[in-house]
Amino acid sequence: MLILVDRETGTMTALQDLAIWWRQSLSTPIVAIAGSVGKTTTKDLVAAVLGSRYHVLGTAGNFNNELGLPFSLLRLTSEHTIAALEIGISAIGEMVRFAEIAGPTMAVITRIDAEHLHQLNDIDTVELEEGRLVEALPADGHAILNADDPRVARMASRTVANVVTFGEAGDAMVRATDVEVVGLEGTHFTLVYQGHHRRVRLPLIGRHFLTGALAAASVGFVAGCSWEGIVESLEQPLEAPRIRALAISTQIMVLDDTYNASPASCIAALDVLAAQPGLRIAVLGDMFELGDFEAEAHRIVGEALKGRADLLVATGSAATGISREAARNGMDQSAILHVAASQDVVPAMTSWNCLAGRAGPWTVLVKGSRGMRMERVVAMLQQAFGAASNSISSASSIAG
Repeated sequence: MLILVDRETGTMTALQDLAIWWRQSLSTPIVAIAGSVGKTTTKDLVAAVLGSRYHVLGTAGNFNNELGLPFSLLRLTSEHTIAALEIGISAIGEMVRFAEIAGPTMAVITRIDAEHLHQLNDIDTVELEEGRLVEALPADGHAILNADDPRVARMASRTVANVVTFGEAGDAMVRATDVEVVGLEGTHFTLVYQGHHRRVRLPLIGRHFLTGALAAASVGFVAGCSWEGIVESLEQPLEAPRIRALAISTQIMVLDDTYNASPASCIAALDVLAAQPGLRIAVLGDMFELGDFEAEAHRIVGEALKGRADLLVATGSAATGISREAARNGMDQSAILHVAASQDVVPAMTSWNCLAGRAGPWTVLVKGSRGMRMERVVAMLQQAFGAASNSISSASSIAG
């Protein structure tokens, strides 16, 4: 195949065209995973479930954009019997092109929420654009849709493919019942499908990971995986966790959820923090790429702190909205610390009166958008408050 590159099309378009040609040369089934949050974790769970029966190609990390997607596809060979590829969009029109590149036979939509609103404008547009993926499916394909999210559920009317729904809703085809959150051990639930059921011990911290697990089970059932293979795969720890529980001393645990941040993923992480014993400290940084929704998004997170955290450390300019709303909702001003830059968070905490002489246990949640480099906070907490960290549990996050 000859692909001409000129100044108008550019190298990126040529790479994408090459990926389209390569994908069309192979008949390999492809599962595309999209949505506002939870894509990477869901992709990892889908790949794990499919791996119980197939030789799977999965997206490396979160290679899900205009360059990452074609690079992922070009790793596909005749030895792979199925692929699980993550697709992330940040602008209007991207999903149409990405669906053309991937040529999916199955599509999973996790959830619709505020994402990249600096270019996608509003949540209605996010829904419209994410739904382009199911519109691209063939009639013999499958749309795997979250029945618990009305915006996702109504995408069923936008596809000619077979529709499989998942969730806790009573009408979901693949359903979770008797959900039990068991702290840092994860979430236990009963998986129900076509009159059969099995108990599953999902080793992911936070109830919100149930969405990815049910999506992965749905893909597994459609792809002909056995019940045993699906359940055993869901019960295995993921190799690349998004949130880690780090015991940095005998009395201090850090919930490292620094992968990324959105309002939905922040609230989900705060729910995890809320369930921890002792002093609960939320260290939250700015959330980026929210456009005109930025102020409201940070206000929502500030409001959600009530009952979930005892102390707040906010960092970044936009995070002032988190601090302001937390105080407005009853958090004492003395329990709120605002720091301009993330590298200054831990030095400020070490001299904070609220922590002086406070007995453990402490749980410290650290979360913010990638650009805030909140992982520096985790490293500095390890250095300042404990010896080398010991990972006592791990799981994947909804930021994505």
